[in-house]
Amino acid sequence: MRVAPLSEGFSNSDYFLKEKFLVTGGAGFTGAALSARLLARGAQVIIYDNFAQPGSAQNIDWLAERYGSRLAVVRGDVRSANGLAEVVRKVGVVFHLAAQPAGFDGAATPEEAFEVNALGTLNLLEAARASRRPPLVCYSSTSRVYGSPDSKSFGVTENEQLDMRSHVGCSKGAGDQYAADYARTYGLRTVVLRQSCIYGPGQSGTEEQAWVARYAIRAMAGLPVTIHGSGRQVRDVLYIDDLISAYEAAIKRPESTAGRIYNIGGGPRNTLSPLELIGLLESQTGRRIDVRFEPAQPDCPDVFVADIEKARRDFGWTPRVPPAEGVRRLLKWLKTNPDRLSAAAGAAAAESLW
Repeated sequence: MRVAPLSEGFSNSDYFLKEKFLVTGGAGFTGAALSARLLARGAQVIIYDNFAQPGSAQNIDWLAERYGSRLAVVRGDVRSANGLAEVVRKVGVVFHLAAQPAGFDGAATPEEAFEVNALGTLNLLEAARASRRPPLVCYSSTSRVYGSPDSKSFGVTENEQLDMRSHVGCSKGAGDQYAADYARTYGLRTVVLRQSCIYGPGQSGTEEQAWVARYAIRAMAGLPVTIHGSGRQVRDVLYIDDLISAYEAAIKRPESTAGRIYNIGGGPRNTLSPLELIGLLESQTGRRIDVRFEPAQPDCPDVFVADIEKARRDFGWTPRVPPAEGVRRLLKWLKTNPDRLSAAAGAAAAESLW
């Protein structure tokens, strides 16, 4: 674990000191990074997690060692409406990151994906609506809700027609739309962030769209890397510190963001293809990587790049870490954490572009 540097333009203001924050899925890769940033700002944080993700226990141990007095950890499942209600009523802001992990086929089963991603989100929204002081809810969605849009070099906007094709796309998309609907119907303050490929230190390689970390882990472990398709498919990628800064910026301006949906990704300036990533990894590690090719996955677009202009316009957010630098930081973390590298190499055995 590590603490993402505090964003430029933010201080340890009264905002972070006066609110209490709930992070569902807070023991996972993104949740732990977000929790660390909030705690570093002096906030009180409740993590609600079922500890299903690899590395969860280590992340919590790291956070507790440094911030124990302001950190509360509740072992729970978002499928438990009563459990969620108990913690939601105690906070002013909820970051809803808990989700069914995405594997090669999107999720273990369609039932699990629905129960966690759709029903779990509905449980959380109902808990927020029933609270005496309904919290602001920031929902972690996914670019998978767009399916395979037509290639657009300038980026896919939030107005793109939804085309949810996988277990994750359908179930996360349901949560996405529930969050937007609760804002319209009940006036609940919700913000939906549709994330592209996220990568960075602390990642196990099993998270949704974690192909950058998965390739890096396997390269560092001396394992072959399998590319599905030509290897020239283009994706926008976003370094974890930039994602956490987007979460902070979005909740700091609820007058601009509440009830709205945003793409959060690398955008047109931060793109990679699998072959470009292989080149970066070989250059930065000095190792030749054994690359193997398999047929492309169904419904895998040649190009997906998110248009992130709306986030810049509404809350002043843009990515700061380019792919070459982000990959360098990821490799450095893997090199200095051999135990986590070993565990991640085993967990990342299933290869996929997404």
